[in-house]
Amino acid sequence: MPTKPGTRVTIGDVELEVVRVAAPCRLLDDTLGPGAARALHDRGGAVLRLLGSGTISVGDAVTVDEA
Repeated sequence: MPTKPGTRVTIGDVELEVVRVAAPCRLLDDTLGPGAARALHDRGGAVLRLLGSGTISVGDAVTVDEA
């Protein structure tokens, strides 16, 4: 997953834009169980903004444009 702000990601026919880096947080502990955030401390992701509506299906292509 790209983490550089401004990077565009297209999945199926849905376009998204990276807003910022996201570190693993306590939400993982609440969702997956105690210790999940600590176990994934070096595996952060990104917060993305939805730029338009569309459909994402299993197996859709993912393209990244770091322009």
